[in-house]
Amino acid sequence: MGKSGTLNDPHRKARPMSAEARIPFNNKIFFCDVIGFSRLDPAGQAECQMVLSNSINSALGSLDARLEEDVIALPTGDGMILNFLAAAPDVHLRAALLTLEALAGSDANQAFKLRIGLNTDVDSWVRDINGKKNVVGRGINMAQRVMDLAEHAQVLMHEKVKQDLQNYDTHQGKLVSVGSFVVKHGVELPIAQYVDAQMPYLSAELAKPRMPASKSAMGLSDIVRAQRIENLLQIRLGKPAEDSIPIVEDYVRDFLEQTGELQSLKVAASWIVGEMLTNVFVHTRLQERDELELRVDRMPHSLAISVEQPDCPSFDLKETLARSHDQMSFMGMMDGAGLRWSAQRHNGRLALRLDVPLDFRLEAGPVVTLSDDVRAGRALMVPLVGRIDLNNADRFKELMLRQLHSAAAQEKSLMIDLSGAHYVSSAGLRSLMIVLKDARSKNIEMALLDPKPIVAEQLAISKFDQVFKIIRSK
Repeated sequence: MGKSGTLNDPHRKARPMSAEARIPFNNKIFFCDVIGFSRLDPAGQAECQMVLSNSINSALGSLDARLEEDVIALPTGDGMILNFLAAAPDVHLRAALLTLEALAGSDANQAFKLRIGLNTDVDSWVRDINGKKNVVGRGINMAQRVMDLAEHAQVLMHEKVKQDLQNYDTHQGKLVSVGSFVVKHGVELPIAQYVDAQMPYLSAELAKPRMPASKSAMGLSDIVRAQRIENLLQIRLGKPAEDSIPIVEDYVRDFLEQTGELQSLKVAASWIVGEMLTNVFVHTRLQERDELELRVDRMPHSLAISVEQPDCPSFDLKETLARSHDQMSFMGMMDGAGLRWSAQRHNGRLALRLDVPLDFRLEAGPVVTLSDDVRAGRALMVPLVGRIDLNNADRFKELMLRQLHSAAAQEKSLMIDLSGAHYVSSAGLRSLMIVLKDARSKNIEMALLDPKPIVAEQLAISKFDQVFKIIRSK
């Protein structure tokens, strides 16, 4: 494996790229994940991924569905999303039943539980920054919310899927409406379920409404007060929102998803919002009665994202940016990406603002195929799963440093597997950079493997895809 590259000039401006072509299609969506995946050890996770992939490939083979041509498969680390491009209206349902059947017949050493959600929507497929087909639109988000309501071996679907399929003779009497369920942001979803007593691998227990498992599952209205005015999003947050930043990120992403040309900025903007809010909560001594105001404004040439807070007299923007570059902090990353910071004070309040150009496009860093080191077993694999943020970045750093020491002892390269990670904050990126510097000091090659599209974009926003070697396994 060769050198990973060096940081770009921190003052280089982001160069605009041509807008991606969006091809709309009637998406039939199958979304599944393994219950309790994050609690498994790395060997158990690897086995689950292998067994699930084999089961899904078996299902696709039975359906004669070809990857890329008939179906866009998006691995999620702990599961899989199948987006069927042009097929029968019940293809996602048949894929679900065939997957459960194959899973039940597998000879895996470790049994695991799978939940499934189905949806249909008019989405679009695009080419992502790596040139591969990806899907944009609301359909996948809704399919995930349906899936989150399921238990093991339950096949749940949005009610509109049932309406599409209820006239099929094959499915007569097997599609059951189970009621409306409250999901994120207080949205009510009408849910149906597929039941068939002749299928022993399919759960016959009907889905039941349940209380949110944690505070992070609360609706946004329980945490913030939000107002939408044309292309403006204004959210007031109290100190209790400190533990619910991911919900605010989702809300901003959903808002931009529905706002025309701003859709292309949804990942960058929601990531920036999360980082700006984290900075305030970590570095500002907020009192219980203090409020923040988050604003997302469409300006003539930019999307302005700002957070207004009680004033911090010691804050100096120029000094902070200079220090941020040395510390590899979020503000320095954005300044290095060519985005403009500004600060204003008024009536005892400080508003910190970042302008993201409307034509902001990401240049993909170099991506190479699977290396000989990995194929020959000369690379030590370290999987990172879930959300890597300020809460666990230090723990992941210590894990990676221990594995780096092990790789050095075995004279192997170090491969960080990001296929199971769905979010990496600036704190997570700093941890990766610390490990990379240590690897270089020990003359050990290090690379990132298979980042999911959203993580690949987060790497690109921060320009870290120019620093790390990124490898695709296929």
